[in-house]
Amino acid sequence: MIRLTAIVGLLFIVKNTIKFQELFKVLFFSILVVEGILTIAPVSMGGSSLLRLNWIMIYYHPLNSHGFRDYEFNLTAKKTIAFIGDSFTSGIGLKSIKDRYDKVCGERLQFSANIINLGQPNNGSQKQLDNLKKNCIYI
Repeated sequence: MIRLTAIVGLLFIVKNTIKFQELFKVLFFSILVVEGILTIAPVSMGGSSLLRLNWIMIYYHPLNSHGFRDYEFNLTAKKTIAFIGDSFTSGIGLKSIKDRYDKVCGERLQFSANIINLGQPNNGSQKQLDNLKKNCIYI
């Protein structure tokens, strides 16, 4: 409690100096500029900012014939492990699909099964279940 009182008192004294006011102005306007940049180019999953569209055009490949960010997969294999999910599963933010957790799991655990990725951005649970039914199993 004594430390907190001392810090508040020190801030009160420093607040009235010219250097603190100048520093405050610089920090305030810097925060405004950064906030403006983040508002113009939001990195949200629902947004279609220029930043996001450029990333998708450059890195979001390969797309297979089913529309997933993966190589073509064999649905007739006896053992198949399907990873379902949303943008995290599809690897949004990763330059290479080799860095996704499904590929890393397959390599490290040395699965002797066909590993497929059914992740798509903006997918909810119902869409993920529909993708699983459509591409892997018939319920």
